[in-house]
Amino acid sequence: MKNSLKLDKIVNGIDWETVYDYHKKLNILWDIKNKDGSIDTRIPIIDDLRDELKSLVAYMDDNDCDYLSYGTWVIFWDSDDPTKLGEIRIIFRLGDYVISDTERNPQDGNYIPYPENGDSLDDLEDQLKSAIKEEDYELAALIRDEIQYLNKKD
Repeated sequence: MKNSLKLDKIVNGIDWETVYDYHKKLNILWDIKNKDGSIDTRIPIIDDLRDELKSLVAYMDDNDCDYLSYGTWVIFWDSDDPTKLGEIRIIFRLGDYVISDTERNPQDGNYIPYPENGDSLDDLEDQLKSAIKEEDYELAALIRDEIQYLNKKD
């Protein structure tokens, strides 16, 4: 991972107690492999959470991703110069949201928003840009999912 010192600064600036408390409060369990190869199902400790975020950012770097949504993390990476870190925006979703106009994708079980009023892909792309500009990342994620769903249908 390029710029690991900057990444460490970002990761160390996160309120890990809040992230841990969220997992503990909701009893979010992970299967964690021990050094001896056995697996324990438990609430992740702060080091586990830190390692997860570092691996997600490293994955983004290795695959030149500018956006990743994984579990409770949403990460935006804006860098025009691949030799520089640029700006990384890391969002830890602290809320649970219910969306009423959805259906389940039969392939992976994920919820997919229905298109609103027959929005075209161009309209959805404009809405996505607007949501990101306004820093409404939950809406941006929903619009992105809808665009991906519509692209798969074609």
